Amino acid sequence: MQVMLAREQGRRLKEAVQIDDALPGGESTGGKRGWASENKVPLIATVQTAVCGQPLVTRLDVLPG
Repeated sequence: MQVMLAREQGRRLKEAVQIDDALPGGESTGGKRGWASENKVPLIATVQTAVCGQPLVTRLDVLPG
């Protein structure tokens, strides 16, 4: 995992880029929901697409904090 992180850290997406956020995590009962949940990991998903809309490169970054 560290090798992939080091390799991708300097990569910059260009041209047409689509961005979205996500909160993947396991199910649990009780506690807070959404962005305030303690058991979720906030991510930013970025996809570089070709002019026709075909995905070329995907990048996932964990948001700090």
